[in-house]
Amino acid sequence: MVTSANHLEKRLELFIHSPKFCMKNRIFLLIALTAGFISLFAFPAIAGNNQWTTTGPNGSYVNVVAINPQNPNIVYAATLNTGIFKSTDSGNTWTKIRSTGGYIDTFAIAPSMPNILYYGDRYGRLYKSTDSGTTWTQLSGTFYSTEAIVIHPSNPDTVYVVSGGVSKSTDGGATWNSVAGLSSKYIKSFAISPSNPTVIYAVTSSEILKSTDGGTAWTTQSGTGLSMSTFNNIVVHPSSSDMLYAATSVGIYRSINGGNNWFQLMLTNDFTVFSVDTIAIAPNNSAMLYAGTYKGAYRSTDGGSNWTLSNSGLPNYSIPSIAIHPTDSGIVYAGTYSGGVYKSANGGGNWASSGSGIVPGVYALAVNPSNPDIVYAGTDVDVFQSTDGGATWPMTKGSKGVWDIYTIALNPKDPTIIYAGDKSANVLKTTEDKVILGAPWGGTAIGGSVYTLAIDPVTPTNIYAGMYGGGVSKSTDGGTTWAAANTGLTSTKINFLAAHPTSANTLYAGTDGGGVFKTADGGAGWIAMNTGLTNLYVNAVAIHPTSPDTVYCGTKGGIFKSTDSGISWVNTGLTGNNVYALAISPSTPDVMYAGIFSGSGVFKSSDGGSTWTAMNNGLTSLKIFALAVNPSSNIVYVGTDVGVFVYTSADSAVPGDLNGGGVDLTDAILALRILAGIPVTQTINLNADVNGDHSIGLEEVIYILQKVAGLRP
Repeated sequence: MVTSANHLEKRLELFIHSPKFCMKNRIFLLIALTAGFISLFAFPAIAGNNQWTTTGPNGSYVNVVAINPQNPNIVYAATLNTGIFKSTDSGNTWTKIRSTGGYIDTFAIAPSMPNILYYGDRYGRLYKSTDSGTTWTQLSGTFYSTEAIVIHPSNPDTVYVVSGGVSKSTDGGATWNSVAGLSSKYIKSFAISPSNPTVIYAVTSSEILKSTDGGTAWTTQSGTGLSMSTFNNIVVHPSSSDMLYAATSVGIYRSINGGNNWFQLMLTNDFTVFSVDTIAIAPNNSAMLYAGTYKGAYRSTDGGSNWTLSNSGLPNYSIPSIAIHPTDSGIVYAGTYSGGVYKSANGGGNWASSGSGIVPGVYALAVNPSNPDIVYAGTDVDVFQSTDGGATWPMTKGSKGVWDIYTIALNPKDPTIIYAGDKSANVLKTTEDKVILGAPWGGTAIGGSVYTLAIDPVTPTNIYAGMYGGGVSKSTDGGTTWAAANTGLTSTKINFLAAHPTSANTLYAGTDGGGVFKTADGGAGWIAMNTGLTNLYVNAVAIHPTSPDTVYCGTKGGIFKSTDSGISWVNTGLTGNNVYALAISPSTPDVMYAGIFSGSGVFKSSDGGSTWTAMNNGLTSLKIFALAVNPSSNIVYVGTDVGVFVYTSADSAVPGDLNGGGVDLTDAILALRILAGIPVTQTINLNADVNGDHSIGLEEVIYILQKVAGLRP
């Protein structure tokens, strides 16, 4: 069936382009399709129109991956800044179970009662779940940070939290006490012996401490052969409390006498010259070890004496966490920086992405106006690029290591030139050809978290960056150098910048608490434009593309509209909502969209903002960060805390135009593939059907071929 369909598709394309493709041949082709091929095809339905469909991107900074020891089908992935995800089908699919609001440093499962979970964030807050992550409770206790959580292997009420020193709870986190002997020390790693829980190890930058009475008394081990300054992590052998492995910045070390003497492994391999982040020992086969490094995964099958690189199928991501199946040492998961979770079912011989559903928060979206199939997403992980209208989202590898991308802007005269602003005060720049090659992005630090970028459409070498707390900076040389442009601003917390579509040097700035400011001289001076604006916390500004005297702003109290270039404002709906994003349809400017940050989702107006209707069907998260509209179709993109969703509206759908690019041969090929049951990656507009049943069948194939052949107007 697939072979026949692919053959037909190839022959069809060659036939239509043939010089012999005259009227007689066109008619013959249509008759043949109608009479001869009906029995060949199935008629599958494709969802995704008049509702939101999640499309990715998949990938995140996974700090911890952990397997339920009693039910290994359940796997957890704790991400740095996206939240906690859970899989119940051995990593095939993932569901977000916790949006954290803070950077997760550590996560742990109680080995003896795996429905009990803990996680800690960078701000010293500790949370507990007793129902496998369905609900969470913040625990009492004051922690400087939460660098590690270690749970007693057989008593789930005994919990240790590493926070500079170490705190201990014996009542499941209700109360905490400082561990004597460790309170004045900075602990880098902490581990309990699985076979003898009275044996505990604590490591500082200068010593290895051991307790043999459950943490009451501590003795210093000599640590001969190991430089403590290089220490990253310690792991205790599952059946011998005296055998230890140390992950260090110069490779792996092993001790067989409780940390008194250490021997470096892999002395003849370059493994000794770079940092090892984590070591995992197979619970059912202690000779099988895995190590995570910034160069990927290594494996040992002889207890650590020899190691081999095991990276087939694994991108070159750092691996901070590894989890091994409790009864099958060949099944292993790797938590990666940027790439999400990868899984191997053959002991690291081959890896495949196991991250479907582990999606980052998406803070920024931009559509290439010259080629709307190209869409960019700025996330809390990196920049992702789609070349198929949002169906798939490869990461732009050259920007790896950059995270919390708050804004993306394309050069309006040459959209192959791309800019991005990040949390770390950088304005990044690249070009489309470099994205394809995965080449590094350029970057310039400008002094504050870059929330917004605007490019002058008349002189696109003039670029403006709005910083939260740093005001506005301007570049006149395409982003190479920057200078402050804050004169007249009474608030330096810039949430949004919008450039006038036709007037050079004219911009609006939406600020946090200062309302709207406007400049007509390229940022040399700003004037407050707040008459009628009753909420001065402005998140977004949108200018009508063909009637630029009309300006909208989204605030923490609703949407306001000006028809006199910002001189006066009136409330135009969604009062009381925290409107975080606005987007106007370039092709139909009376159609606009608003995204609500506070949990109400997306709203649409078809009358220039006079009335609004919710459009949340299929949207699994109502926390909206960004919106973008395809300039040549009715496809809308929304960025949420669980990735990108795509919405294809039925409004003005063109019959036969399945992919928004006009009715052409590609639509015929797509229709044939759909008819044959062959998967397609592009977003298909089912409202472009010809008979109103919102599905693609033989009638659509014939109609499209008639259009291509010139038999229909």
